[in-house]
Amino acid sequence: MNFSRKLQWAMVAACVVSAAPAWGDLIELKDGRKISGRMQRAGELMAITADDGSVINVKPEDVARVTLVSTVTPAQAADADWTLAASQLKKADTLAEIIGIHEKFLEKHPDQPITTSVQKSLEEYRKLQQQDGVRFRGKWMPRTQAEVIVRQEEEAARPAVTYYKQGRMKEAIDSAQSVLKTDDVNPTALIIGGLASYRQNNLNGARQFFARLADADPSNLLALNNAAVICFQLKREPESLQYYTKALAAMPDHRLLLDNVTEAMNSYGGSKTTAPYTDLARQFDQAETRMEAFQAKKNLYRFGSTWVAQDVYEKLTAQKRAVTDAMAQLEADNKAAIAAGQAAEQEYKQVSADYDNCANDIATLNLAITSGLQHGQDVSYLVAQRDARIITLDQLAKRKAAIQDQIAKILAMMKQFKVEAERLKAALAAVQGQQFTGVQRMMEIGDVENPPPPAALVSPPKGAGK
Repeated sequence: MNFSRKLQWAMVAACVVSAAPAWGDLIELKDGRKISGRMQRAGELMAITADDGSVINVKPEDVARVTLVSTVTPAQAADADWTLAASQLKKADTLAEIIGIHEKFLEKHPDQPITTSVQKSLEEYRKLQQQDGVRFRGKWMPRTQAEVIVRQEEEAARPAVTYYKQGRMKEAIDSAQSVLKTDDVNPTALIIGGLASYRQNNLNGARQFFARLADADPSNLLALNNAAVICFQLKREPESLQYYTKALAAMPDHRLLLDNVTEAMNSYGGSKTTAPYTDLARQFDQAETRMEAFQAKKNLYRFGSTWVAQDVYEKLTAQKRAVTDAMAQLEADNKAAIAAGQAAEQEYKQVSADYDNCANDIATLNLAITSGLQHGQDVSYLVAQRDARIITLDQLAKRKAAIQDQIAKILAMMKQFKVEAERLKAALAAVQGQQFTGVQRMMEIGDVENPPPPAALVSPPKGAGK
């Protein structure tokens, strides 16, 4: 291979995020780090082995660029491109998109060792396209095959469903367990087992049913949502958030799911800087933006974990804003009262000291006047000084009384502030209580396709906030 051909392959491979192992490659991460070493896939992560032997695991999206320093053969470049293509195939939503990824790769690498297996894969997907293929529980198969599987599973679990609808929870669980002995991932049986266990307040048992279904079918929204709800009730909050994150990945535009996530994020008592919370918040923000736009077309607006008409939304938000504004003003007034009280206390201390000094002066002058009179001296100037000090003492006494009255009024005002603060807290709690019920809702059979209406707006206690 001539030099220009080698250079061409090196440039192609350098654009690949997920490259074949190559010692001494320059790996640049989005956080600014540059590492010399090699990189290879390790499950859902990329394992970077630096030249010094240290290993760093990062997500594929955290890699900004890989520059292959070592010599790269066309076969290595093709392998690297297929690694990237494989990650794209996992995210593809349609067979047309999957076929396009295959065709693009084969156009670029028509005669490499990996080409044969890619061509076979393309033929399988083209065959699926002709058979109206669908993604079924994470796998692509002909639509008719998926429909047959669903009918067989539903028929096997029909008695369990009947028992559940009749309220016969024990029989529903026993029937579901019987089905699972021969088909351990029957989704209907797992759902009935989970729902019936939940109705019997067996949260751990219900969690196990839904967790099994979520593991078997990572796209099953009902299983993911219900596992999240139950984990939260079991105080396994980080695990609950992780289930919600998976649920959003499976179906990001489901209103009931988003309502539940809103409740969970509002109630979450753990750190909001760790991955379980930040990963969920990132996915939620994107999905919520779309849902808000969709709901606005129906004149519905997010208010806590539910949705209300625009006029109700404006009224409720105005009430909350009025309360929070009043709380802010009260806080400012309270701070001003504290400052005024501190200044008054300082002034009272100074006036009290002046009063004591003035009283001492008068006592001293009285002694001098008495001594002077006893010795036949002229004490008129001392009498004048004493009388002036007596006037000053009276003024200081009045000032002390006025300051004491001022302090008493400030204390009374601050006491009233405390009462008002409690009232405003109750008023704010009443408004916030309308926003969040504290309840995350389980999904019943059929709720995925036809979610129930948003939770009713909680009415505040009578007289709350008045």
